[in-house]
Amino acid sequence: MSHLKPFKVDIKGKNTVVVLILAAVLFASYFVWSTINEYESLTSLQKKYLKIIELKGIIDQYDEVLTMSARMAAATGELKWELRYRKVEPLLDQAIKESISLQPQGAQMADSTDAANIKLVEMENQAFKLIGANRLSEAMDVLSSPDYEKYKLIYSTGMKDLSHNIYETIENDLSKIQSNAAKSKFLMLMSFLFLAITSVYFLKKLTQSNQNIISLNASLEGKVQEQAQILVQASKMRALGEMSAGIAHEINNPVGIIQGKTQQLKRLLQSEMWTPKKGLEELDKIFYQTDRIAKIVRGLRFFSRCNEKDSPIPVEIQTIIADVVELCGQKFKINNVTLEVNIRSDLTVQGQVVQLGQVILNLLNNSFDAVANLSEKWVRVSAEPIGHRARITVTDSGQGIPAELIDKIMQPFFTTKEVGLGTGLGLSISKGIIEEHNGIFWVDQKSRNTCFIIELPLYLSKKDLKVA
Repeated sequence: MSHLKPFKVDIKGKNTVVVLILAAVLFASYFVWSTINEYESLTSLQKKYLKIIELKGIIDQYDEVLTMSARMAAATGELKWELRYRKVEPLLDQAIKESISLQPQGAQMADSTDAANIKLVEMENQAFKLIGANRLSEAMDVLSSPDYEKYKLIYSTGMKDLSHNIYETIENDLSKIQSNAAKSKFLMLMSFLFLAITSVYFLKKLTQSNQNIISLNASLEGKVQEQAQILVQASKMRALGEMSAGIAHEINNPVGIIQGKTQQLKRLLQSEMWTPKKGLEELDKIFYQTDRIAKIVRGLRFFSRCNEKDSPIPVEIQTIIADVVELCGQKFKINNVTLEVNIRSDLTVQGQVVQLGQVILNLLNNSFDAVANLSEKWVRVSAEPIGHRARITVTDSGQGIPAELIDKIMQPFFTTKEVGLGTGLGLSISKGIIEEHNGIFWVDQKSRNTCFIIELPLYLSKKDLKVA
């Protein structure tokens, strides 16, 4: 029976082992509990984030529907447009209330926003009264007046601020989850350390349990990473979401022009002044406006779709940047930020078009945020060949990035923006995308202004390779 004799250690050794085992068990238990809690918190936060994005889109859509219905009623005098207005107005109010309810303490509508909304409704109701009296031109004057556009801008800005307040709370919650994740990872390392020490005495008994713990940790870590990736994707799309008001405004302008030109064409057809030449001139103007809308919609649909399975294709840099400018150009124009683009038309690279567009879009949005409050506000985008590579440069009127931050700005979750205005993922994701395309992405520290540079290999066709 000698083989059943227990391994003997002194009393001090026994106490040390017991303490180490208890400490390991406590650390491991806390880590498992903390990881499960982080997974549940990330799931809840993801649902809340996506709901906010959905509501923001609904609010922007309904707001533009109300404006379009009022203007169409003024243009045509038809009752159906007022009926549509009355149907959509309560739906917009409900969406706004639901958005506010997601953060009742910190996200209250500003008095100026609420007052602007009331003023807009009053002016629209005034227009409907004029329409009822068959005074269509006066109604259209009310809906096209500077005061009406002013209140529209105040209301749009106020709703954007409301969304920022909610985003700020969500990002604070995400920061807490990340902090807890770091603590739990530290505790995980401590538990493995204690288990390693005690394995000298109980290697055979602890091997299986240690494997079970590692397996459980890996499974939970995978779930947490999966949810974190969803939030990263949502943050990448946030730039498009923040531009929705500007895009809607950009589309609404040509729609209004098309409506007016259509009415003019109808009147022209009924008048003695009609000639085929005049008719074609008006139709050319309408076609130009519809082409503007088509470009904006194509760019928005292009950049918002999923691109994980896209294959690299040859694409002109000029095309990528033109599509991005179609999306964000209105925001620069409204805020008096000069956007200069100087791109050679013969620069072609091979890559995933949507990903490269996302990089340019992120850099332009960063530049816009950086110069929005400066006295001198400009952003310049250029592209030129450098040997067998294409160099894309995005420069703004900012005073550059401090030397101590150069190495940090490319790290995930590091941001110099105010809380609620950024997650710190944009530059990190952009750097990864460019490196996946065999390119390089860096900050030009020699520039007097803030300057980001991208270099990508130029695409060479089989014909070009033979010539080379």
